[in-house]
Amino acid sequence: MSKERIVRYKKGMKDDTDWARIAAMTDDDIDYSDCPPLGEDFWKNAKLIMPEPKASVSVGVCFDRAIINWFKKQGPGYQSRMNAVLKTYVEAQKALVARKKKPRKAA
Repeated sequence: MSKERIVRYKKGMKDDTDWARIAAMTDDDIDYSDCPPLGEDFWKNAKLIMPEPKASVSVGVCFDRAIINWFKKQGPGYQSRMNAVLKTYVEAQKALVARKKKPRKAA
């Protein structure tokens, strides 16, 4: 997402949403054409997965200042973004290890 499309609202700022019209809408007034209803089969196999609680740790290594500055320039939440990058890396490495352990089929 480009920075031009990011809109930040501060508490008390007025937005252009017609909240009275939204509040007066009924379910029949809502256009669901782009999201068809999910059938019973979907919910029968659905699983609730709660996020794991995060652990507060002091990292025993130092990050390059350029790395920290880059994430900070992206705005608030830079530590969460750093966590997301590390998590994505871990998941990719797990998948790589799993593929390497998978036996090859004989030709």
